[in-house]
Amino acid sequence: MDKYNYNQGEYQNYNYRTQSDQLTVRLDFNINSKNTLILKYNYLKSLRNVAASNSGAVGSRQPGNTGLPFSGSGYTINNNFNIVIAGLNTRINNKANNKLQVGYTSLRDFRSSQGSGDFPLVDILNGTGQTYTAFGYEPVTYINLLNTNLLQISDIFTTYAGKHELTFGTQNYKKTFKNGFASNYEGAFIFNSLTDFYNSANNNAANARNYAVKY
Repeated sequence: MDKYNYNQGEYQNYNYRTQSDQLTVRLDFNINSKNTLILKYNYLKSLRNVAASNSGAVGSRQPGNTGLPFSGSGYTINNNFNIVIAGLNTRINNKANNKLQVGYTSLRDFRSSQGSGDFPLVDILNGTGQTYTAFGYEPVTYINLLNTNLLQISDIFTTYAGKHELTFGTQNYKKTFKNGFASNYEGAFIFNSLTDFYNSANNNAANARNYAVKY
């Protein structure tokens, strides 16, 4: 904290938080005797804190009997969505009706670090190959995201002829995705023991750095 101005968080007595905020709204509006407008909206904002993954670890970075990772080494899983659907139901006559529907869905799934900023992930072992503690930016969290956008338009016409039901229409979907992942982008270091860490001796072949490529 003094040298790099990085706060690694707590090493004990911290909790992993889970939160979910949800909202559902629906409006049915009778425009006239033949037309009904339906509006629906769904909202979700949720998060869950998780301990650092064991990706690239010699031992386990999970809290346990042999080690206590700092809280800043964990990450947060965020799952958010907004869904809007509008529909117009039209009764043309006793033998025909039409249903027009337009919808938009926005899904945002991403990770965020529980640390205070950019910093390499540091694993300190206990001398017997087990992780004693860990702090820094979780190795598979940086720009880890999946954004999905969905636009849907449908128009269905239904008519009845005697014993037969005839349906005509179109259903169209447009999906776009954005996916990001950059393992060990912040860098990773492993020290065999607390003494090696104090002596700044990086003896265990673990100075990894990757860079994201935009394509």
